[in-house]
Amino acid sequence: MQRLFNMNSGLFSYAATDTVTHTINPLAPLVSDDYRQQYHFVGRLLGKALLDGQTIDPHLNRPLLKHLLGVPVSFSDLEFVDSSLHQTLGWIINNDGVDLLSIYYTVDEERLGELHCVELIPGGSEVMVNDRNKHDFVKRRYRHAMLDKISDPLGALLDGLYEVIPLGIISVFTPGELELLLCGVSEVNVDEWQASTLYSGGFRSTSPTVIWFWRIVRERLDNEGRSKLLQFVSGTSRVPSGGFKTLQGQDGEIRRFTIERICGGDDEPPRAHTCFNRIDLPTYSSEKILTLVLENLIMGEVDGFNMV
Repeated sequence: MQRLFNMNSGLFSYAATDTVTHTINPLAPLVSDDYRQQYHFVGRLLGKALLDGQTIDPHLNRPLLKHLLGVPVSFSDLEFVDSSLHQTLGWIINNDGVDLLSIYYTVDEERLGELHCVELIPGGSEVMVNDRNKHDFVKRRYRHAMLDKISDPLGALLDGLYEVIPLGIISVFTPGELELLLCGVSEVNVDEWQASTLYSGGFRSTSPTVIWFWRIVRERLDNEGRSKLLQFVSGTSRVPSGGFKTLQGQDGEIRRFTIERICGGDDEPPRAHTCFNRIDLPTYSSEKILTLVLENLIMGEVDGFNMV
């Protein structure tokens, strides 16, 4: 299994947000003649691992986990695939005067050293994006990045997986739960996690909310709960081999786990910025309230993702 996920195999590449999680390499069809058979084989191995309760070392990124579960991907998931494109499309949606950018319904892709122009619609090289059609363009550009580029290898992977374990059996899980089933729960060193954490927005290591946070993580959460909390903030439950001090952000730079203070009271949920490995917390009025918030978060009852 590890050999198939090795970068040299050409089947998978690291996700845009780190060098820990894997995603399908869109160039795989160009580097291997039997890529469909290989992805089909990987799918069967994943299915057997789930059936047998065995864990694998490679971690899959969030969009790929969603694909395995038949869960629709969202615009925020684009950041795990192409963080720069995620920012660009977000800007296009939220700003006027797009025609000044001279963008067309095309995508320039490098394939084995050669640049290819892909039209998103027939005649797309002659259709400029403007404020009237920008929503349609963003939808098509997003779909191309998230689905069209990998549809063939992804289909082979899913065929192999569902031959071993039907979709109906695994569709009850969330992407986070599926990651834990596939990869297991690694031991989280709370001392090293806390020592490597940064604080911002007015928080310090001696702030009451921060003290409560670490006491809850250390005393109230078991190892699985800590992994789910890490997963909420960073996008994966896996700690880099170099420890928390080597956590990477979407730009490939070191982005240490950060707790930032935000405005709000007890009704304000925490927010996660997976691109920065940052969790935003208001100054809760008591440790009891914060405990309840974190427990609900781990059980999946808090929707606090902010992928910008």
